[in-house]
Amino acid sequence: MAYEVDELESLVRRHTAYATRVNVELYPSGAVDVAIRLNDHFGVIQGKDTEWGASVDAPTEEKFMDHKRVFRSLEDALAAVGYLLIDAAAQDELN
Repeated sequence: MAYEVDELESLVRRHTAYATRVNVELYPSGAVDVAIRLNDHFGVIQGKDTEWGASVDAPTEEKFMDHKRVFRSLEDALAAVGYLLIDAAAQDELN
């Protein structure tokens, strides 16, 4: 699915209300980068159409990363990254 800028930003905002910072980039090719920060934790989603890679707390020096998790939709990737970021922040609170 190709996204319009407003639609993309609205979708990401709905799924990232918990975040302390969000950055969304839409490229002319239709590829999307979403960076989500929650306290000291960082999630990245990169993809297009039906292939969305996602990583949490990956090394920040990697500009292009080989994601360990792949999803068929941006919505699924946003939900998974949200869960992982919230869980990581909760673990910080316990320690």
